[in-house]
Amino acid sequence: EEYFLILLRRCFFQDVRTNEHGEIISCKMHDLMHDVAQEVAGKEIPQASFMPSSSNDGIRHLFHLGQGKGTASLFTGGKIRTYLGVGKSGPESCMALGALLNNWKSLRALDLSWSRMTELPSTLGNLLHLRYLDLSYNFELEMLPNSITKLHNLQVLYLRGWGRLKEFPKNFGKLTNLRVLSMERCERLGELPKDLGKLTDLRVLSMEGCENLRELPKDLGKLTDLRVLDTTECKALAYMPRGIGKLSCLWKLPFLVL
Repeated sequence: EEYFLILLRRCFFQDVRTNEHGEIISCKMHDLMHDVAQEVAGKEIPQASFMPSSSNDGIRHLFHLGQGKGTASLFTGGKIRTYLGVGKSGPESCMALGALLNNWKSLRALDLSWSRMTELPSTLGNLLHLRYLDLSYNFELEMLPNSITKLHNLQVLYLRGWGRLKEFPKNFGKLTNLRVLSMERCERLGELPKDLGKLTDLRVLSMEGCENLRELPKDLGKLTDLRVLDTTECKALAYMPRGIGKLSCLWKLPFLVL
């Protein structure tokens, strides 16, 4: 946020929009700054309708627009920092994804939303630098690999639309740097991680539409940095834990069960 404000003061951004709490929700990059950024980035940030060959070692941030079938295993560039699979693109199998992740150990951001994955490889846990992970709307996925608890630098985790998710891996509380945990429309989810209280940096906990969620962890009150607690349409939720009164930073609680 500090860096963003510095760039804003220097006119890198414009048309900034904020919410009722003064938090920035959107902005535009000045046209001139956009042209300069593209020139500086060069070939580091390509958009591709196929997985590029291993000869493109200068690529750091990849926006994949195509299906990638039969080509995922070709790219072995180990310096990738960002992979965004746009739409229904991405690796075509768990094996293909595992092969990619073995080479992309420097990843900071990984977006596999809408990629139609049916299974996640255990090598996901090898991405020790990962900070952002979006696995939303992969409707066939039923569980997270246990290895995800190795991602100690992870700050944002999106699991929206996981209709088959029932539980979290053990020791999920090891993700101590997690700030955003979003799992809207996980209809079969019955309970949250029992060690959720260890995620003391958590600021957003969204469970909208988790209609089978029966209870919240008793140590929820330990999440003293929590700003958003969204339990909208959690129809099976019978009560709130007593510790909710300790959440002094909370400014959004759309649905409160008494």
